[in-house]
Amino acid sequence: MWRSPQGIIAGPDGNLWFTERICNKIWKVTPAGSFAGFSIPTANSQPLAITAGRDGRLWFTEVESMQIGTVTLAGSFTEFPIPTRGQPMMITAGPDGNLWFTEFFRAAEKIGKLTSTGSFTEFSIPTGNSVAHGITTGPDGTVWFTEAGAGKIGRVNLSSVARRGSQ
Repeated sequence: MWRSPQGIIAGPDGNLWFTERICNKIWKVTPAGSFAGFSIPTANSQPLAITAGRDGRLWFTEVESMQIGTVTLAGSFTEFPIPTRGQPMMITAGPDGNLWFTEFFRAAEKIGKLTSTGSFTEFSIPTGNSVAHGITTGPDGTVWFTEAGAGKIGRVNLSSVARRGSQ
């Protein structure tokens, strides 16, 4: 039935939600096994990762259209183009209420932060060719990410970022 399901998350509504990269959809699956698919407005956006935000919406990365998308539980979409046009890979809801994602753009990988109102901040990763990929919120109140190309794990100290302001 599906071609290339990717990220999956338990939604705030008690259902499972997943991205389908090739068919350009976000799917909802009830615990009873009933499916509902929602087509992403931008053609060929190729959704990859998905997370539940504190605002009750689901947030996902769109690799090919270089956007972060959000969908309500009723299936309404909003999309936010990444300012530097990097490819977003993985995404997580941070303890600060923002969405954090890894971003690949040639050799200049970044960690991105997106507020629920659509405001972006991007942070350069000091390691060259780091190939930032996985990202999650740690129990220590920071955002952790993998640097697959450099064989490292990195983190963003949220209290330090808040004091420094936008970069």
